[in-house]
Amino acid sequence: MKVKVLAIVMLVVGILITGCGGTNTSNPTPTPTATVEYIQEPPQDVTWINPGKVQVENFYAGATAEYTITVHNGNDYSAKFIIKYRIPDHVGEGYSFPSDDVSNWITISGNDVNFNAYETKDILVSITMPEDATAPGKKWEFWISVIDDSQGGSIRTEQCVRWLITME
Repeated sequence: MKVKVLAIVMLVVGILITGCGGTNTSNPTPTPTATVEYIQEPPQDVTWINPGKVQVENFYAGATAEYTITVHNGNDYSAKFIIKYRIPDHVGEGYSFPSDDVSNWITISGNDVNFNAYETKDILVSITMPEDATAPGKKWEFWISVIDDSQGGSIRTEQCVRWLITME
């Protein structure tokens, strides 16, 4: 009798730990891998973004991952910032470039955002891969670009958050 009870308990615990099906039900987990921890606040008169990288693990077709990036306007005047998806100039070792359809998977809570002087805002970025989509590779990368649109001249500073995606 004790053996049967023990066997049933072990079976239930095994199902609770491993799950019933063979499909991946774990959620993608975006985490910053280069978030700056400040000893003191950065200067107010410098434009900056945080984090520099977001790593998404366990991503799969049909999944959504989202992360909030922080953008600071270092100008002493109001300015519009353009925040958009972009194909990387280069990718990290072992990572692939995104396919053309990845741009359709990205949602940014504000593409053209007005900032007051010295204002800091959080911008939500999410990626949702359609269930019928094919990943660009087992590991791939895209960037989120932030440009202060008030910059004049032919050269404009761009800051980017690197998103490193690792499939299941």
